[in-house]
Amino acid sequence: MNLWIVTIGSSDVQLGSEARKKWDYWCNDDIKTDYSFPSKSWNLHPAENGYYQVDPRILGIVYRANEISQDEIFSSLRFPLLDNFCQLWKDEPDQLPEAITVLLTDQTDIFPEYSRRQDPYWKDTCELRPILEKYFQSKFPGVPCNPVYLRPTDPRKGLDNWNEVLGLVRDQLRGLTARDQTVGVQPDDIVYVSHQAGTPALSSAVQFISLGLFDHQVKFLISYVDKQESPYEVLKSSSYLVELEKQKAKELLDRHDYAGVRDLVAAYLDKNDKILLEAATLWNKARFEDFGKRLSKHPDFGNQRCNQAENSWWTAYETAYLGFVRLRQDNTVEAMFHTYRAFESLVTRDIGGKTHGWEAFQLFYVKHQDRWKNNKYIKSLFNFDQTSARRRKSLVDRRNELFHNTGGFGERDLFEAWNSTENDWESHVLECLNFVSGKKFKFGSFDQPVSGHEPPSLMLIVHQKLKESLASL
Repeated sequence: MNLWIVTIGSSDVQLGSEARKKWDYWCNDDIKTDYSFPSKSWNLHPAENGYYQVDPRILGIVYRANEISQDEIFSSLRFPLLDNFCQLWKDEPDQLPEAITVLLTDQTDIFPEYSRRQDPYWKDTCELRPILEKYFQSKFPGVPCNPVYLRPTDPRKGLDNWNEVLGLVRDQLRGLTARDQTVGVQPDDIVYVSHQAGTPALSSAVQFISLGLFDHQVKFLISYVDKQESPYEVLKSSSYLVELEKQKAKELLDRHDYAGVRDLVAAYLDKNDKILLEAATLWNKARFEDFGKRLSKHPDFGNQRCNQAENSWWTAYETAYLGFVRLRQDNTVEAMFHTYRAFESLVTRDIGGKTHGWEAFQLFYVKHQDRWKNNKYIKSLFNFDQTSARRRKSLVDRRNELFHNTGGFGERDLFEAWNSTENDWESHVLECLNFVSGKKFKFGSFDQPVSGHEPPSLMLIVHQKLKESLASL
């Protein structure tokens, strides 16, 4: 069942020039008194097209109050925006809408009676319902017109409030498709959406929610009032969806959710970019050897540093950078786990894999005493003069204490364990890895990779390439 979702603004139902002489008769003193019309609102205001405008609540009330003259009033009404949209089905009669949903606004709940002289109240479109129903019946006989009312309840949040309107539109459109048997959209149906009318918040909300509910079935109708030869345009949802998915993918990339990025935009990427995403997903699971193998299929990497046997130090740096990412994701436990493991793994390899933990660092210290004593930071992490774990408070002991603390630990505990601060923790971890491996890598973040130098982590390059690919979609 093809569905048409329509928004109506305060100036989309107008009066023809012939109505000027009759308006005072239709909008008589009795009606003004009964409804306390604000003086500036019941006057006709010239529109640019030679027609006249009046606040829609007033127009609807006047129409309803003049039962005898309703046909006369209706014949004087002009619908420039809707007429342009309806031209589509004159050109393509085989795609007629089989149900119409009209979004109408009603702010009665947020404007108490004593404050209803304010403009927003009179610009509500709820009173236009009988006029719009008659209009659509004249254009599409027998097609049901389902009004949906947007009624904000918080006096501080009207129809200009983006969050409020988004929630109202979401609730109403979801509820309509669930409860109204006349609106049963099937996978092959078309959902036409005309969202130009109404407040900017309403227009945006209708775009987002309709895309969320109906995805690629959506076709947006755009009206060009000044173009008589081409008064409308139909835009497929794909361009909107790509843009929305691209923006969401950028947010996920910033959070290093590479699997989420893959699920959103993989269909829009080329072969090489897909390799990068697949590799990044493996990296995020700490499967670094598989990460390297997949990355070697990319023409920009080849076998660069991806062979574990030839570069035994490589995965330690990838592990450390995974720890940096985990801290960005507020996961202090894994941040400690990965960074400590990176340091310990290099030390263990250096001493031939004989042992691990405290004994491994002791053996490494004996092997490299002179260099160790000359490195102020490395020396601060260990106290080899003490044999009691309770007293020496070295990195190994702090790590063990934190991991046995079932209550968890925070960033401050992580930094203290490394004898660092928030500002230098990452560079200090890198300093430890360089000390053992003999490399001279400089610190580079995912936001600002080191330029002119080989990066400590291949994932820094992959991340940057993915950012560039998303930006060019």
